[in-house]
Amino acid sequence: MFLLTVALGGVCGFIFDLFRIFRLTIRHKNIYTYLEDILYWLIVVSLVFYFLLHITDGEIRFFFIIGVFLGMVIYFCTISIFVIRCSKIVINFFRKVFRLIYRLLLRIITPPILLVKFLLVTLQDFTLAILEKIMQPINNLLQKSISYGKIKTQKPIKKLKRKIKLFKRKIKRASR
Repeated sequence: MFLLTVALGGVCGFIFDLFRIFRLTIRHKNIYTYLEDILYWLIVVSLVFYFLLHITDGEIRFFFIIGVFLGMVIYFCTISIFVIRCSKIVINFFRKVFRLIYRLLLRIITPPILLVKFLLVTLQDFTLAILEKIMQPINNLLQKSISYGKIKTQKPIKKLKRKIKLFKRKIKRASR
């Protein structure tokens, strides 16, 4: 029974290493680290509780506590170093593979996207050139009509402004 508790300690250490590997793989903020720690302890406590209920019939014995801690210490001093090193190698391998796939996809996808962009910009420029040619005569007609309208309507506007000034002066004189 003591060896089973030592094995349980090793399993708890391995679960902790899984969380460490996750943290090495994906960097994140402290709040998520705290949440992971809570999740780790919930998992470990439930494992220990299950083990206590089914193996020792719910009796907490001193050898049980010593066995779990001893199993964790043995795991961290021996197997954990190997697990972390191997996981770093595997993670770096997969990162390189994913980078290679990403770069290949960029090289495959980028030229068609650039071609479509070029075609759209060319189509836009062509359309704008046609619209300018169509709108130029209309613009010239509008400019002529606006300038014609200014010449005809400037005199009445000037007369109106003079009348307003005279009216304001009369009001000022009357208020004195």
